[in-house]
Amino acid sequence: MTKNRGFLKDNRHGFVGVNIRPNGKFVARIKAYSKRMYVGIYATVEEAARGYDEAMIELHGNNAVTNEKLGNFRALDVK
Repeated sequence: MTKNRGFLKDNRHGFVGVNIRPNGKFVARIKAYSKRMYVGIYATVEEAARGYDEAMIELHGNNAVTNEKLGNFRALDVK
């Protein structure tokens, strides 16, 4: 099984697995089995983070490190 990673040093939006595109949309991706897997493009960073979480749970089950478990949604008061 692959190892879950946390934040990168240059993370500015506070969510794991989410990047912002030049057009202002947010993309969610995961890396598993030495391959990057595209999750989707979302209008908001919170939607992208939830998409990432769902993909990680599908891949890793209860052992997944998700934005929810890390408390990132509570930190931003997002429900």
